[in-house]
Amino acid sequence: MEGESRQAREHNGRRSGQLPRRPPKDRSPLVRRSMPARGPLVGDQVLVAWGLDRLRGVVESVYEAGSGRRVVVRVALPGGHDETLALPADAVELAEPGSEPASPGSWLLQLRYERLVLAALERLLNNADIEWQGRADDGSDFLINTRPHPLVVEIKASPPSRKISAQDLEALLEQIRARSARGLLVTDGELTAAAKKLLERTGPLRVVQWRDPRDTEVLADALESLTASA
Repeated sequence: MEGESRQAREHNGRRSGQLPRRPPKDRSPLVRRSMPARGPLVGDQVLVAWGLDRLRGVVESVYEAGSGRRVVVRVALPGGHDETLALPADAVELAEPGSEPASPGSWLLQLRYERLVLAALERLLNNADIEWQGRADDGSDFLINTRPHPLVVEIKASPPSRKISAQDLEALLEQIRARSARGLLVTDGELTAAAKKLLERTGPLRVVQWRDPRDTEVLADALESLTASA
C-alpha cells in the first residue's frame, strides 16, 4: 500500500523472513585516534625526579596497586651507590635512547648564571620590565617589551660537553616568529658548526657569549642592534 508506513513495512518484512534494508556502510577511510603513550615496562630506561634534578634509572618491576600502576626503579645516585624506589608509573618519564639527563646540580649553575645575566640586562635596559615566560629544556625564556619589536631572550648555561646546536636555535626562532619579535640567546657555551651557519642567515636573532661582567659590552652592542628601528 502506498500509504503503508515505514515501520509497518519493516514489521511485515520481519514476519515474512525478510530483513529490513540497512544503510550502506561508510567506505570512507577510517581516522584512527592517536594511541596514548605506553607506560614503562620492565627493563626500560627512565628519568626520575630527585629533588630539582632528574636521575636515570632502570625499571625492575611493574605491578598494579589500589591507586593504579606502580613501578620499581633502580637509580644510580650521586656518590656511586644505587637506590630502589617504588613510584607511580606516571611519575617517571621514558628516557630517549642515547640521551643523558642534566648532571646533578646543573639547575643551580643555570640559576646563578641566569641571575648574573638578568642583572646585566636590567642595567643596560634601564630596569625594563622583563617577563619570565617559562623554562626551556636547559635554559630560561624571557620577554622584554622593547620598541619597535618585542625581544625574546633565552639564557642558557651550557656545560663544556654540550654545544649550542642548530636545533636549539630553531626552537628559539619559532618563538620569535610566533611573536613577530627579535631574539637574543645569551650563553656561556660554544655553538656547533651547523648552528653558526644557521645564525649567518638569520636576521632577527643574535647570540652573545657572556661568561662574566667583562662581556657586558658585547651584550650592549647586541641589544642596540636588536632594538634599533627597522
